[in-house]
Amino acid sequence: HSPRAATVAVAHANDGKGTAEENLGIGCSGGRCVEALITEALTLIAGDGGIADREVSPSSKSSRAARIVFIGGAEIRGSETHDLVSQLARELTSTLGSTAAFLTGGLPGAQRLFAESCCEGARLWNVVPVGQPSGFRAGMDMHVGTDQEEKREVLAQLGDIYIFVGGGPSVA
Repeated sequence: HSPRAATVAVAHANDGKGTAEENLGIGCSGGRCVEALITEALTLIAGDGGIADREVSPSSKSSRAARIVFIGGAEIRGSETHDLVSQLARELTSTLGSTAAFLTGGLPGAQRLFAESCCEGARLWNVVPVGQPSGFRAGMDMHVGTDQEEKREVLAQLGDIYIFVGGGPSVA
């Protein structure tokens, strides 16, 4: 793909029922990603045996909203990536509504753009270390860990679905 094209991957959290490769949803570049991501997210949430069918605890029959974690690079490279992240936030939050809760790592760049592009009323949390506000105009800050490393460890355990856009080795 061209250097300006946004690379996007979706992964389903490995729940011990298969290899990481089997749990990967999709990976794509360019403009057709949004539709594919939404389709994959809906399948993981509402499909047979999807997250919406799972129990919150062994003694409970109620289900909870799927937790979708958006991770992205500190820099937004090119208008294509900017447009992709904005559209992805709008489409996912409008399409999934109350069936999903969205989380970011509270960092600038793609994560801020995603948060601030979500539809009004979206269930959105920005996960940040204790004492460090995200400064985002959207969502609620959720304070965990004492530094970025501890926050990343917690964030890695919170999601059902992870969406990665751009970034380098620290994003992956």
